[in-house]
Amino acid sequence: MIDLSDYTASIRATLRKGEFAAVYVVTSPTGITSVDLRRVGFDLSRVGYGLDLVSTIGRLQASSPAPLTVHAALWVPNRAIATNISKAVQCDMMPVKRAGGWYEAPGATMERAVELAAFRIHPGATMLWHDQLMVRVRRQQHEPSC
Repeated sequence: MIDLSDYTASIRATLRKGEFAAVYVVTSPTGITSVDLRRVGFDLSRVGYGLDLVSTIGRLQASSPAPLTVHAALWVPNRAIATNISKAVQCDMMPVKRAGGWYEAPGATMERAVELAAFRIHPGATMLWHDQLMVRVRRQQHEPSC
């Protein structure tokens, strides 16, 4: 799970300046109910993309009746690549699609779908998962400037 507080103002500004985008997987640990969903408590996930992950998740949370958890985020070079990956995952997961853009699949399944789609569609693009990005950021913060 991702702690959005990892994205400090300076990290967010750097990502915006570089025009990076994130393909994210959000889950609802308590399940979400609606007229179309008769069961409660099964794993629901959602995949999408955003240029500012914190703002994007904030908007999703504001419209959600249940608490959301960011399960994964894959940072890619630009919005076009992020759009292609998220749309491919949505198509791949169509058999388990539910109301409101949710999918009846655990976060780990959706994360793997993102990974496969990213490799299939843009095999040469440099992409970093959240944890890899944070390692690089911390390493750069500790390196002396020339």
